[in-house]
Amino acid sequence: MTRTIGCLLILQVLGTTIATVLDCSTAVANEVLSGIAAGKPVVITANTGKFAGAISSIVWNGKQFIDSYDHGREFQSASNHGILGTPYCNEGYNPTEAGSRDNGTGPASSSVLKSSSVVGNTLSTESQLAFWLRPGQSNPESCRAYSTGVRSEVTLSKKVSLGAFGVSNLIRHHVTFNLPDDIDYTYHQFEALTGYMPAEFSVFRTWNPETGALLPLSRGPGEQPLPVIFSTPDDQFAMGVFSFNLPQDTYPTAGFGRFDFPTASSSGPGNGVVKWNAVYRYGTPNSTTVIRETSYAFTQYVAFGTLQDVTDAFSAIPEPSSAGLLMAGGLIVTLKRRLRI
Repeated sequence: MTRTIGCLLILQVLGTTIATVLDCSTAVANEVLSGIAAGKPVVITANTGKFAGAISSIVWNGKQFIDSYDHGREFQSASNHGILGTPYCNEGYNPTEAGSRDNGTGPASSSVLKSSSVVGNTLSTESQLAFWLRPGQSNPESCRAYSTGVRSEVTLSKKVSLGAFGVSNLIRHHVTFNLPDDIDYTYHQFEALTGYMPAEFSVFRTWNPETGALLPLSRGPGEQPLPVIFSTPDDQFAMGVFSFNLPQDTYPTAGFGRFDFPTASSSGPGNGVVKWNAVYRYGTPNSTTVIRETSYAFTQYVAFGTLQDVTDAFSAIPEPSSAGLLMAGGLIVTLKRRLRI
């Protein structure tokens, strides 16, 4: 069975429903993953219009886990880069999946969604990322952007799978950043995934992958090397992020960040937000060594549910094999669980 609703093409193939947004500028349909996770319903929505395919909503057991007040929040990916001969600036060259600062709370994104689909339990998108700041704009520290226009040449391919390793409340989030090869990059900072959450997820903890221990975590801001979990005060709703490849050997005290913005620049229900992220770095800021690699791939695992559901899901992630290799999504990736405190 095949049918089209506006720019949404729906196919039924051997009992599997496939929904794909067609290449037309008026596409407004969303891509949706849904199911039962930890015994409760979950709906994950990638907004293909306003946020160019970034995930704007994760609702589990009736609770919204994601703050999507403006284009800088969401459950999304971004990067920041240093360029040879240009002083490094945070947000200075900052491709962002959901869009730009100028997009604000408006209905459209400066990022461009190239394709999107849902096949089985996997949602996929490919997009060309907008710069968060256009040329000449300044970040909160008054550092001027050195972006080259409204939209970068950086593309992002994303696959989000529900039920990783057979664990119903575990998401596998795999992204590949593809960079242009004609720019002299000297530093890369990839925010492979960030989750902006409502301020009621106010309890921050770390999870120790070696022992399973939960420990309180300060409000930060900043990064540290252990996976983080945010929960509501009653622990009935929680979300955490884990990666086999963090912390990096070159940045052993960083990787998993947490941030609290109690007076974020907005009003009403958008005021106040918390954020976690998983960050990878290559090179050093203001280096004179050019990095020629142009493709970078990262895999994160995100668990959600109650606090107990989250720790159970993390504990269910299999150890790497004795050879140090794990098959994941058709790729062989080298994995090491590392603990640095």
